Amino acid sequence: DERPAFRTRPRAGALAAHRRPHHPIILCSGYSEALNEANALAMGVSGVLAKPVDRDSMAAAVRRAIG
Repeated sequence: DERPAFRTRPRAGALAAHRRPHHPIILCSGYSEALNEANALAMGVSGVLAKPVDRDSMAAAVRRAIG
């Protein structure tokens, strides 16, 4: 959840997805208004969750991400 000051969360997620294309990336943030799920998915992120995240939502996102 923490990020370098020079990167937005979706951009950091896209960088991680680029560097490790076979590893699913799920972004979790307390700043839901700053996240655009469609843009994040287009950048290679597997899923986007707004905090607080409950166990069932996290489990569903992980299942979708790993196929």
